[in-house]
Amino acid sequence: MKRLFSLLSFGTALVSILAVGVNAQETRGQILDRVTDPSGAVVVGAAVKAVNTATNVVTSTTTNESGDYALPFLISSTYNITAEMAGFKNFSQEGVVVRVADKPTLNIVLQVGQASERVVVVGEAPLIETSTASLGQVVDNRRISELPLKDGNPIMLSSLAPGVLNLSTGGWSRPFDNSSPSSIAVNGGRTGTNEFTLDGAPNTQRGSVAYIPPSEAVQEFKIQTATFDASMGYTATAVVNLSLKSGTNAVHGAGWEFLQNTALNANDFFSNLNGLPRTQLRLNRWGASASGPVWLGRLYDGRNRTFWTYAYEGIHDVAPDAAYSFAMPTARQRTGDFSDLLKIGPQYQIYDPSTTAPAPNGRFSRQPFSNNIIPASRINAAGKGIMGFLPLPNQAGSADGTDNWYTPGPSGDTFYSHLFRVDHNISQRHWFFVRGDINHRIQDYVRWYNNDANGALFYRRNRGLNLDDVYVCSPSFLMNVRYSYTRFYQGDDPITRRADLPGLGFSQNFKNQMGVATLGRRL
Repeated sequence: MKRLFSLLSFGTALVSILAVGVNAQETRGQILDRVTDPSGAVVVGAAVKAVNTATNVVTSTTTNESGDYALPFLISSTYNITAEMAGFKNFSQEGVVVRVADKPTLNIVLQVGQASERVVVVGEAPLIETSTASLGQVVDNRRISELPLKDGNPIMLSSLAPGVLNLSTGGWSRPFDNSSPSSIAVNGGRTGTNEFTLDGAPNTQRGSVAYIPPSEAVQEFKIQTATFDASMGYTATAVVNLSLKSGTNAVHGAGWEFLQNTALNANDFFSNLNGLPRTQLRLNRWGASASGPVWLGRLYDGRNRTFWTYAYEGIHDVAPDAAYSFAMPTARQRTGDFSDLLKIGPQYQIYDPSTTAPAPNGRFSRQPFSNNIIPASRINAAGKGIMGFLPLPNQAGSADGTDNWYTPGPSGDTFYSHLFRVDHNISQRHWFFVRGDINHRIQDYVRWYNNDANGALFYRRNRGLNLDDVYVCSPSFLMNVRYSYTRFYQGDDPITRRADLPGLGFSQNFKNQMGVATLGRRL
């Protein structure tokens, strides 16, 4: 039995204390710049706030002695920005969009006047990110929701970014087919040298993405292609940074099912040309997602404070595997009668191993079975039992029985994926989120005989946990404590491990030595 275990990040805690800026593979964005008066003089001590329009959560800060401000750790959303200072009119700019890992700048100019007066900026051009030299492309939620997704895999849209080429063979790219979305070459770089993150936590195994969330749970992702800062200095080519959805004050939900069935498919041209039936292909992919505020009636009203997100996806499919041809014993050969083979030539003579005797020149000799027939008394009981698992020939094959049995070798998958996230805002200075995910794939393949005599269960499993806490000690002193855990492992279990060995004639002691078969059900 083959086992492959890869531990990506086991018990890794990260603490980052910073003055201005967001580091450590940060998936959230920030808005920063300076507050001035009409003459260009800096305004010290101005109160600047960002209000998330979907949750009404407020992030606030004040300008320092240089008039600079920073609103860090903003999840991907739309914000209304306000600034207040005694002796100046209140400033407001609505509809400021923050993307994943964005650092746009917003220079605020306060007009002299009464605080009761308000200056509202509308119709401004999108903010420009001038605080970093990093290059990248954001694939937003609208593209994920409206563009066709191959097999429901959002990362396949990474090819929308300039300089990104997907070199996969064009086969399956389901959420458990990790190699297909990972086969991207960025700006001429090699595949397998990219870094994948999920909400800022490591999500890479051996150069491939480890966990692919349901597409409905992804807010957006960014392919960062050049000029990495120190937090990503070990990445050779690009970073694919996925940001998950956070709940909002409104309850949202979605459900989906995609069905592909042999009965609904047309036969292809070459199968029709050769009189062959349609290839067996069935795929059923379904799921659901929901999000909203935590509301427990009179016990707790989490609107504007606590939010949840949950997503589930399942897949059942049967698809053709590689086709194989084998030599299967005929009905007469199963009784020990191989006399027909002697009609082809003497090279098919079968010899009795119990008659082995020394011969000249250090050799040995055996006596042939009469007429190439093995006596029934000489056939082993376990051999008879195993023979019952082998199918009879289903095609002519060659004269000696080679390639007299053909199978298309179907392969089937069973897969599920769960993801949850909870965001809680303790105050305008303190907030955190927790995210957990799990998926499990079992592929039943190379079961050529449609029984337990052949085949294997290939299993692939992911576990993930991310805890992130942000505390604003002062406008110039922030603390972000993060813990992430990611586990990815896969392997094969032979189907034959669950065969009834005593029933086939083997001893119970032999079965005990084989161990207990878990068959892909490892937790």
